[in-house]
Amino acid sequence: MLECIVEGTNIFNPIEGKLDKVIEYFVKFYGEKYRQRIEERLKSTTFLFLGRLSPYSKMTTKTDVNIYFLDKINNLYKDFLNENNLPLNLNLDVKNIDEMLDELDYFKKYGKIYETAKKNFKQIFIFKGFLGKDESASELLKDSEALKVLEEELLNMKALWDKNYKEKLDYLREEKRKTSLVLGEIERDIEEIYLDADKQIENLFKNYFLKHRNIDITSVSKIKKDAYISALEALLSKKKITSKLRKQDCLELFNFLGFNVNNFEELNSNAEIKKLINNKELNLTYEKIRTEMLENLIEKCVYINSSFNYLNSLGLLVYPEAYKSIIKQFIINNFQTAGLTCPTTDEENTLHPLCFLNEFTKLGTETFVHECNHIIATDRVCNDRGEFLGYKTGFRFCSKQYELLDEVVNDYLALKVYDMMKADGFVVGGEKFIPSTYTNAFPLLKNFIEDNLEDIKECLMSEDAFMFAKKIGVENFDMLANAVNAYFDIGDRENIALAYQELKNFDGDLDSVTDTKRLNKNARILNDAIFIVDNLSKTVKKNKENKNIKNLTK
Repeated sequence: MLECIVEGTNIFNPIEGKLDKVIEYFVKFYGEKYRQRIEERLKSTTFLFLGRLSPYSKMTTKTDVNIYFLDKINNLYKDFLNENNLPLNLNLDVKNIDEMLDELDYFKKYGKIYETAKKNFKQIFIFKGFLGKDESASELLKDSEALKVLEEELLNMKALWDKNYKEKLDYLREEKRKTSLVLGEIERDIEEIYLDADKQIENLFKNYFLKHRNIDITSVSKIKKDAYISALEALLSKKKITSKLRKQDCLELFNFLGFNVNNFEELNSNAEIKKLINNKELNLTYEKIRTEMLENLIEKCVYINSSFNYLNSLGLLVYPEAYKSIIKQFIINNFQTAGLTCPTTDEENTLHPLCFLNEFTKLGTETFVHECNHIIATDRVCNDRGEFLGYKTGFRFCSKQYELLDEVVNDYLALKVYDMMKADGFVVGGEKFIPSTYTNAFPLLKNFIEDNLEDIKECLMSEDAFMFAKKIGVENFDMLANAVNAYFDIGDRENIALAYQELKNFDGDLDSVTDTKRLNKNARILNDAIFIVDNLSKTVKKNKENKNIKNLTK
């Protein structure tokens, strides 16, 4: 297993020494009677925390860890500004704050403001009232009385920095330096493949424009090499370009090449530019370089190979190449999948789940808990003769129909466990909380889940794949799953919010089929889903009450 320590945590094994604590949180939520099940499931799971390889954006785990530390450093600077009652919107980037602190060192040593302070401190001077918005900092340096007050305040800032922040910054920078060296060694082959492909692409573009425009593109003075290459690659990808910066790169490049275009729309509709970009030979050669690069990256990627070799050594892989493909897709898909659990068994048919997650700096603790909740709700299902039928995971058993319902309920319960961890300051991942897509359906299902929470928990912890369907009625269960499936057809969080807003503003009768025809499609879907879940909740509640009455009269 790979190792890279970030602030005392191996990013490729962040649960080391923490699994017992994780188990306790789940036992606390589900109940002591399920302890054995929870322990068996989680302790038999092989967790793989995988590095990143993004072929086209060239983002790797080394990049992610650097960003992780830069975010921490930026937050440190923000805390410093906040403690000095300075607004966070001063637009002081890391470099400027570094320069400012250097100036504070000068104050501490010499008791006066160095000349360059007029650049680094101007925003602070204005905010603190020492300087008018349109005044020059140089004039301030001539005002001895104002200067004396200012120096005292700035020296206080320096004392605060030295006391509460300097050591933390030094620590973060040293940690960043050490991990960058470790990951640089791990990703050495990846970096060489990127560099080789970049050189081939640069030469391809250079020779192409020399041939077709008689211009040496590498002599572009206004555009950096990585900018014009990125611009061309964006155009060749045929994907819609939304970035203002990338559009500007494209404009500058093609104006340099002799095309008089004023805006990106003009560039996009220019027939001669289209002909230049759509050249078959150019596109085929470019795609060949990219394909070879991807093949080489996959072949040499230590994150793929070390993970696969580790799994293979455990002897759990019945279909090794299938799992290698899963690892490969997980690592190169740019975090489209936050986590993935595959139920597997050993030769004695004992469950040994495999759980694929991102490494520590790109892993949210809530994602880890979500996958753990899937794991403890998983069972190997056999018929009366002991013949294997499939795996039950929560509400799912060999049917896609119940997948979204299961995911929403799983996420809802997992976040309850996560909230307990959060209250204790217990973390597994270093990524900030990001609500999953499944939380979009919480407004629809929250009341139903809360009303049936104990039954749901019992069913998830049961080996019976159909227990909850039996409890509320198979037809009702199907209606619930179909309502959730329709709800997700509305689209993303924004579309769902718009549909809710339309229902809120609707001036007709939402129970009337005639009136609701005036709603747009998404609002009608939402209204139907709400109607089904609300009625189902009432039906299930009534059935429970009737059952309780019968039990009392026995």
